[in-house]
Amino acid sequence: MSNGRRIFGVAVLVDLIALLGFFFAAVASFSANSIVPVFALKWELAEAFSGFFSWLAALQFLGLAMALGSAKGKVEDLLQGAILPTVVLSALLAAFALIAGPQVDSVRSSVRSSSAAFTSALDSARRGLESKDLAGARWELSLCQAISRKDPRVVDLEDRLTKAELKALRDAQPLPVVESRQERDPTAAKDYYLKALAFSEKGDFFSANWYASTAARLDPSYTDARRLAATSWEALHARGSDPADKERAAFYARKLEGYGLLRSGDPVGAYRVFKELSGGKRADDPDVRRYLAESLAETEKAAFFKDEADGAIANRLVPDILFRAPSREAGGPLRIIAAKDAAWAEGALYFREFEYLETVPGPAGPESLRALVRSPCAKLTDGKIFLVCVERDRPANVQRPSWSAGPASGPNSIVEIPVSAESAYRALASRVRPESLSIIEAWRAVGEAKAFGIDSGPIIRALLDRSALPFGIFTASALGALAGGRFRRRGGDFPKGLYALAPIMAAALLPIFLLAGRIDALISAWSFRLQPSLSSLPIAAGLRTMLLFLAVLLMAGVRDVDGDVD
Repeated sequence: MSNGRRIFGVAVLVDLIALLGFFFAAVASFSANSIVPVFALKWELAEAFSGFFSWLAALQFLGLAMALGSAKGKVEDLLQGAILPTVVLSALLAAFALIAGPQVDSVRSSVRSSSAAFTSALDSARRGLESKDLAGARWELSLCQAISRKDPRVVDLEDRLTKAELKALRDAQPLPVVESRQERDPTAAKDYYLKALAFSEKGDFFSANWYASTAARLDPSYTDARRLAATSWEALHARGSDPADKERAAFYARKLEGYGLLRSGDPVGAYRVFKELSGGKRADDPDVRRYLAESLAETEKAAFFKDEADGAIANRLVPDILFRAPSREAGGPLRIIAAKDAAWAEGALYFREFEYLETVPGPAGPESLRALVRSPCAKLTDGKIFLVCVERDRPANVQRPSWSAGPASGPNSIVEIPVSAESAYRALASRVRPESLSIIEAWRAVGEAKAFGIDSGPIIRALLDRSALPFGIFTASALGALAGGRFRRRGGDFPKGLYALAPIMAAALLPIFLLAGRIDALISAWSFRLQPSLSSLPIAAGLRTMLLFLAVLLMAGVRDVDGDVD
């Protein structure tokens, strides 16, 4: 085997052995009290790679020193033959660490935050069950199920909660139905009648009945509306229903209620009705299927489903949200968004314990409140913040916003805001999780953070630290190759038993690499202090290049064991 291939192989072998060591250390230190067991393997792999990347430069020094130190031949020939494999290996490892490092950090932070959310939701669900707040307990339990449905704690709580819900259903008393009053409005009544007439001509007698009945309530003297309501109701029964059949009459009445909610602008309520009907004896009814799909589509335009948010929480979670939404116009309104945390998934940003404040400059100068809203959950996507959250399989469970002022724009369930969800996520992550952003994302986040009123210092410092990795790997590789060539064993074959001394060698070099890490941290800090912007990156690169050059010159001038000097 050529020296170049041997050097490459020994260095890679050292890296693989170290990676396995980090993995076994992560397995040994895993605790189900802090990490949900479903994330065990993901967490252990992320911890292993995180440790591997942290010590990659030291491993390169150790691997190349061992490879060159156990090789045969003249120093000059060995070093010349080591140049190409050293450069190639260093470049590959540096590129791998730069690309995979942010993904590893993102996984680690996501697992930690998801585990914390799981534990918090599980505790809240247990408290809700004990206090008989079954709806709240179910709401929190759905988050636990989205994260780890098969967890024994979740399975046990699901069983207890289901029993409690069945008992509450048996004990429940029907509430009296209160019919809402409407003011007389002949103009609106005519509009409703014309819509009813149009639906009747299309054969949609359910919609025709509801619109005609509404027109008759708005104008009791509107005989045509009362007549159309009666004929459309008769047409419903003519489809095969028996007017004396109370069960079918109740079914048709329930369908009409759903149509009424849908046409009156309450798609969430309509979805709840048709979702209930779709699980009954007449789930195959074509009208139920049709209007369930329509109410679902309309609901998605005015609200979002909780399973979307729960799924996002298991992905990329950012805690402690507070930012200023950028305004497109000069002197525009001030928009402040705060939340307990936010999660990014599929082009949307989901918030928990959300608050939105909007003010505008007053005529005399001081700002005046224009909108203030709080919501347990919110979703930002396509320039809109959805404030109503619905549980998909239990649509009766709905979280709605609480308005103290406003709304300034959009309907009561939506806030229109000129903000990109993706840009907002990058800006937020740049403050608390900058290491989880890729190089491209981090670069874009610098300018976006300023636009959102967020300090760009953390993301710039993260870029400074990340840019140190290639310099560290190349410096350690060069020094390791030089050290191995200078201090290798002279004469005879290299005793294989000396490889067992590698851990001792690594421990002896530990203080040196800790000192090198401290020096590199000072370079980043000084560069940022000199130029607290992206301009600090070339300053740090220049300083690190000088250190690399000096380190190579220093090691190249060290005497070898025979007393010769280059």
